[in-house]
Amino acid sequence: EEVPPCGRPAGDILVNGTKKAEAATEAWQLPTSGDVGKVSKTNAEESSLQRLEELFRHYKDEQEHAILEEDMQRFCNDLCVDPMEF
Repeated sequence: EEVPPCGRPAGDILVNGTKKAEAATEAWQLPTSGDVGKVSKTNAEESSLQRLEELFRHYKDEQEHAILEEDMQRFCNDLCVDPMEF
């Protein structure tokens, strides 16, 4: 099995950088085609905001209410992206 530069086995990560386990966990929460019309935009927006807040809390500095350089490097490493690319 190929190992990407970040050292994670390729089989654990999908093309968009999402771990397969995370994608499988989130997939059950997605509405089915019959439910799409029932989900309001407000609920979808709230869900997205909650997920963004979770990510922010995960990567923010413990002392500051911000994602600092070291935390951004950790975020990039988790995504298997070289922070020097952009």
